Amino acid sequence: MKISAIIKTIMAITAFMAFCITTYAQSVSTTIKICRFSYKSTFSPNMSTKRADNEVRYWYKNGATWSYFSDSENDRITINYSGPSRMTLYKKTGNDNTDKSFSPVSEIQLPTNSQDVFVLMIKMNRTASFYPVNVSPDKLPKGKVAVMNMTKRVLALMFGEEKKALRPNGNAIFSDSKKQGASPVLIAAKVKGKWEIAYKSRVHYPQDERCIMLIYDPSNKEIPNLNVNVVQF
Repeated sequence: MKISAIIKTIMAITAFMAFCITTYAQSVSTTIKICRFSYKSTFSPNMSTKRADNEVRYWYKNGATWSYFSDSENDRITINYSGPSRMTLYKKTGNDNTDKSFSPVSEIQLPTNSQDVFVLMIKMNRTASFYPVNVSPDKLPKGKVAVMNMTKRVLALMFGEEKKALRPNGNAIFSDSKKQGASPVLIAAKVKGKWEIAYKSRVHYPQDERCIMLIYDPSNKEIPNLNVNVVQF
């Protein structure tokens, strides 16, 4: 290999590493609205503390301060967060609040251009997964709906007269310009290689609120059993 080619290769690798470091270290200042969601209730409140006995606390670094939220708190949690766009969540393993007392357990990749982020926290037994969506007013104004595909399938969705495909864990913005009370929703999924209607109904959502429609399949079997839930915020 010629020296010039080697130099170009080194420069390309250096540029890529710098890009990765910059992306990881990029800071954000945003309001995070966490919505707790579970397919079935797994919480058994202790009547003396009014909290769940199997509570899991997720710690994070907010600026220079350690803070936490719990998976047994209210269904809605609001956090004013300042820190890296890759928000790392930790479990506390020590007795004090020094950095060595915390071990990473999960991450939330926050949009870098958003001052308002919706994060869906899906609880399954003792673990939780986190799905962020940019819900800034310029991205999701009132009267429109962000649709989240929480299944492991590619879905074809018709919302009103608008049609889009949603990849697994993907989301898209929909609006129904001819909405009158409720919007018709039709969802198709592939079953044994063929597209089949998996959900058909009319969905109500207020025009004066920002909403997210969650599509999920609690059975997760070969034949889809889709459910829809609308969250307002």
